[in-house]
Amino acid sequence: MVRTKDYSVQAKDTFSIQQRIDMCHASGGGEVRLVTGLYLCGTISIKSGVHLVLESGARIVGSRLIDDYEPIVAGLGDHAPGDLRCLIHADQSQNCGIRGSGTIDGNFSESLTFDSPLCDEFRPRLCFFRDCQDVELSEVKFTNSGFWTLHLLRCQDVRVDSVAIINNYDRINTDGIDPDSCRRVSIRNCVIATGDDCIVMKSTCGDPCEDVEVRNCVLKTWHGAIKVGTESLAPIRRVKVSDCSIPDIGIPKGPALGIGIYMKDIGSYEEFSFERIDIEGHQQLAIMVDVRPRWPDQSQSCGRISGLLFKDITIHGSGRLLFEGRVDSPLSGLSIQNVQCELTGMALSRVKPRGAGRMREDPSLPDYLNTDHHIILANAEGVQLEGLAVRLKSAGNLGSRGGLILYNVNDVDLSKICGQLMFEEVTDFVEGKGRRAT
Repeated sequence: MVRTKDYSVQAKDTFSIQQRIDMCHASGGGEVRLVTGLYLCGTISIKSGVHLVLESGARIVGSRLIDDYEPIVAGLGDHAPGDLRCLIHADQSQNCGIRGSGTIDGNFSESLTFDSPLCDEFRPRLCFFRDCQDVELSEVKFTNSGFWTLHLLRCQDVRVDSVAIINNYDRINTDGIDPDSCRRVSIRNCVIATGDDCIVMKSTCGDPCEDVEVRNCVLKTWHGAIKVGTESLAPIRRVKVSDCSIPDIGIPKGPALGIGIYMKDIGSYEEFSFERIDIEGHQQLAIMVDVRPRWPDQSQSCGRISGLLFKDITIHGSGRLLFEGRVDSPLSGLSIQNVQCELTGMALSRVKPRGAGRMREDPSLPDYLNTDHHIILANAEGVQLEGLAVRLKSAGNLGSRGGLILYNVNDVDLSKICGQLMFEEVTDFVEGKGRRAT
């Protein structure tokens, strides 16, 4: 264990902390502890065997000068171009991490919108772990990130437990946790409040992302609370999300999306489950599954999604549910069980949350949101529906809104719909021919 002294905010503490991390690594590993105080830093690199421990009152504050940050990588392809720089970095490290009751402050607290001229200025990630194994991130508060907060790329055996991520709701691109082509990731007992997506599983660089578990988290955002994609250049398999809360944050513009699954590239999604989740607010869409090409002229078709389970989910608000595959890539093995929609109004928007800037909708494809139904299924096969309920919670009139509509859905079991649905009949469009389902 190596303890640092208390440095003043006027000093640049990068060299001192890095020197102690290097010494700890060279001596076989252990803890580098930061005692109460402010530490003004540029890029800090965590080595194998080293755990950076922030004691109560210790606060790492990121510099605002680009020269204080090392260029870690020249970019991650078309999905993440430009130099990648960050405050805390680990590369090919094993048995490492960050823990303690202190704070890592990126020092980017001001608001930032997509139309701001400052969008192209320096915006570093807060933490970037690449090709690491046996990583622990626990109890620390991460705040004021300039860009993504915790980006985990091709890491294995990662444990994120009881961390708090607090960013400005009005600052773009401040994702909470991004497991990107990772394997065996556990995210538990976290509180995440951010101006972009809270937790995002993706495969940006063509390597699979597998075995990600999210449990007992509170996710606050105006964007997407739980998201898969849009980057899907390789398979994403076995994602389990349970016992999470997505509360209303009390701002008019969000959250736009509770759970969003975007398939835009050539990968595949397999075996996802979302159970015991409470969603509040006035989302455009409380749940959305979207299979559409990233670009209208994309030569390769989208990948397939199979094995989706949504169970024991309560939705309070006005957002609808959309489960949309493609004719040539239908959703397969979709199970929706005990999903309770308590409506407080009607979401008026018929526009999907985009999910990413690097995409464009194909205007020639059907617009399945152009309906007054609350739950929409399109282009799917092997569907199980059980215990759905759509109820009006507060006084008011929802007009002609129906409960459920299906387009081109094959092999669907409607026998166990035993909840209260606000419709008299279900129209099942199979190969363009409408018929009543029984």
